[in-house]
Amino acid sequence: MNIVYTSDDNFVPQTCTGMVSVMENNKDSSIHFYILSKDIKPNHKQMITALATHYGQQVDLIDLPSTEELCGKSIDTGGWNNIVLSRLFLNTLLPEDVDKVLYMDGDTIVRKGLIDLYNTDISNYTLAAVIEPTVPGYRKEELGLSKDANYYNAGVLLINLKLWRERNTSQRILQYFEAHGGKLFANDQDAINGCLADEILPVSISYNFCNTYDFYPYRAVRKWMGPKNSLSKQEYKDICADPTIVHFLGEERPWRYGNRHRFSRDFFKYYKKTPIGWDLKTRYDIIEHGWERYFFCFYFFNMITKPFPEIRLKIISTLIPVFMKIRKKKLKKK
Repeated sequence: MNIVYTSDDNFVPQTCTGMVSVMENNKDSSIHFYILSKDIKPNHKQMITALATHYGQQVDLIDLPSTEELCGKSIDTGGWNNIVLSRLFLNTLLPEDVDKVLYMDGDTIVRKGLIDLYNTDISNYTLAAVIEPTVPGYRKEELGLSKDANYYNAGVLLINLKLWRERNTSQRILQYFEAHGGKLFANDQDAINGCLADEILPVSISYNFCNTYDFYPYRAVRKWMGPKNSLSKQEYKDICADPTIVHFLGEERPWRYGNRHRFSRDFFKYYKKTPIGWDLKTRYDIIEHGWERYFFCFYFFNMITKPFPEIRLKIISTLIPVFMKIRKKKLKKK
């Protein structure tokens, strides 16, 4: 299996944790990791290499060029770290003989074997991904999609790199981005959805499970996913209880003090098996403090809105653009 992560130096602990979770749950598989790296310190690169070697797996660290070098122009990422754009250029960043990869964000952990997902037949698709059901209809329409079209989260992507290259996908997505004035709410994720709408195979939410499914009942999620998507109530309950890949989407993340994420213990189980956990000399505090007030408000909000999923979604959809503007300002200051 070819597995891709992107990481800067600050996210090395999370990336290593994700790698451990993959290797612990896929011990009978041969795995080749490709880490698209940005400003990772030499000693942290050594950690990543030592980790793969410890499990008898391979890893290549690929230093990312600037956004301008990747895209041939400057791109406004709208408040996101520009490292996320690198997943659009795997066709040039990875060796030419790599025809298929599983891309995962660094804020994911794997809890089961990945072979069924990796062996999904995408010979006629550019990629496979999981539907994000809470994207409102007006945002889909802004992308040129219908209100009931599937919208996919780009945090986990099974990519057919052979077709990606043949279809000149990177350039098509950039052209789509430019056609929308370079101002998309979720930049490359929106561009992937708008540009590749008919080239994406939907796969089970088990492969990109996020806290959204803990906040909304089955009836709401089923409605938002639309009539084209068959997800039984029992299947939904089973996946929620025991997903394959957990994506720590949003602000509720295990390393933020005060969070109550249901899979935080799973994260730290794998974190303790990383090189940072092995060597006290290199260990540093992964916990981010200062989130207590935020999480108090967050969980109170969830409690009072739980009976009203439609209202909760409307409020969240209104607040997210505000948070993105704040994030953008913080990035500019840095």
